[in-house]
Amino acid sequence: MHTKRVTAILCSLLLAIAVNAQPTAPTHPQLREELLKMAEADQKARAALTGVSLEEQQRNQRPIQHMMEVDRVNTKRLQAIVEKHGWPTITMVGEDGAHAAWLLAQHADANPDFQRKVLEMMEKLLPLDEVRASHVAYLHDRITRPQRYGTQGTCVAPGKWQPHELEKPDEVDRLREKAGIQPVKLAEYIETMNQFCK
Repeated sequence: MHTKRVTAILCSLLLAIAVNAQPTAPTHPQLREELLKMAEADQKARAALTGVSLEEQQRNQRPIQHMMEVDRVNTKRLQAIVEKHGWPTITMVGEDGAHAAWLLAQHADANPDFQRKVLEMMEKLLPLDEVRASHVAYLHDRITRPQRYGTQGTCVAPGKWQPHELEKPDEVDRLREKAGIQPVKLAEYIETMNQFCK
């Protein structure tokens, strides 16, 4: 009898742990779905430029113009979302929805004031684990010169990507690790980015 009771208690505890380990459903599921669709449009527009050389892009501007229009529409809608709901947190829209919101802000280059506002909001949410440190780091680099984490750069020649000026070159790998950026080593990141320079 004692064994059955212990087994029942253990089963109850394991069930409670399993339930608590499950990700909590987002509090704003419709907003999550909208953000995911916006991010899908963002990535589809950018996929049209994958593997296209700078020369080809100069000859045919339509894919770039389309990408810029998608960014404009997405940024306008994201601004309205932020105005109404605040920054879409992990609790609100789940991990994937929060990632989508960050991606859209990352690509809102035509509105740097909005990007700065988003960065401030995300930095305040960081201690609450409502945003990812790597997202904050990427957005910080996107709008700050010199950059801190080495995530932003440009193709300077075919097969050659170069990061923009670094705030603390000797500390960049440590800062990348602290922010959870992969790969941790900037040299490895550069090798990966070189492949995108046609």
